[in-house]
Amino acid sequence: MALRPHLQSLSLTLGVLILALVSMSTFPMVRACINPPDSCTTSDFELSMEAPDAVVNQGNPPLALAIIYGFSNAYFSGNVNLNLTISPKNLNGPVLILEDPVLSFIPSVFRGSGVDISAGLNTPQGNYNVTVTGTGGNVTHTTGFVLTVAPPIPPDDFTVALYPIPTQFQLGGHSDVTIQVFRNGPPHMVPIDLTVELNLTITPSGLVATGFPGSVYIGTYDGIGTTFSVQSSSTTAPGGYTLNATGTNYQRSQSLSHSAIVTINVAIPSPQKPPPNPSSGPSTPQLDSHPKASTPSTGLSTLKRAFSILAAMTNKPIFWTFATGVVAYTILSLTTVAMVIRRNRRKQSRPSNWKDL
Repeated sequence: MALRPHLQSLSLTLGVLILALVSMSTFPMVRACINPPDSCTTSDFELSMEAPDAVVNQGNPPLALAIIYGFSNAYFSGNVNLNLTISPKNLNGPVLILEDPVLSFIPSVFRGSGVDISAGLNTPQGNYNVTVTGTGGNVTHTTGFVLTVAPPIPPDDFTVALYPIPTQFQLGGHSDVTIQVFRNGPPHMVPIDLTVELNLTITPSGLVATGFPGSVYIGTYDGIGTTFSVQSSSTTAPGGYTLNATGTNYQRSQSLSHSAIVTINVAIPSPQKPPPNPSSGPSTPQLDSHPKASTPSTGLSTLKRAFSILAAMTNKPIFWTFATGVVAYTILSLTTVAMVIRRNRRKQSRPSNWKDL
């Protein structure tokens, strides 16, 4: 039976769409053959960057500002030689050095290499494109990142940091806070000593700081740290308190300030459970004096109760152990007598032609 014209057109469209989707899934990918399906046995590796960009300041010494990652699939082993190219090229451009120019792979492993980057004071500022090429045998892959050369860090620039321990305490408690002030510039660019004036504000009010320094003198060191205390009282309102430490360098023509902010929480003490009353004596096992009528007591259940009493004796003082033992022995004796009497009654009530098994 022939399809109508519009149905034929619809079927043709769907067929082309399905064929396109299937064929797209079989197209070769630009990336390496990593984690391949069973049908892929190509020896391959892959290169990538930890970050797509990096920043270096003019005058900085060599620092590992970029990291290259390599990964081999289950069929690749051998060495991969790395090479760096930078664009645009400049006579005074940034200098890039590979920490590990050769990555040695075995199947299915990660390898990595840092890129030490430095820039002189006369290195032109701006963006540079860095291409990383890896070649292993007849396989070659590339990756890359963007390098930005920024203005030099002032030699008297600094950073302020706060580290409270703990960050939460109960009413009446305290926290020991370490304040650190350290230079931002590289060590070889420190021509002068550095004195930083410090100020601390706590909002809202309710905590008291003791031992906070009014200033720190770094001298020729890269940084310095000191510890002060933040104390609460019984009238301190529970909640969060913000500590803002500001450092200012007044030695330059235009003062330079940096701040560090942390939060400390004051909590309400949790209620404690009352201690157990020592006057209450050791508990004694109680016998059920009102057994349920619907469950008649049998010799077996009585024996179970007696053995439960015996098991509980091991954790009681000697007086209670002796008393409990007497009770248990009496129960056992009475149970045995009751079972014998009951057996005799059954023999008397049954016909004479019955026999015991």
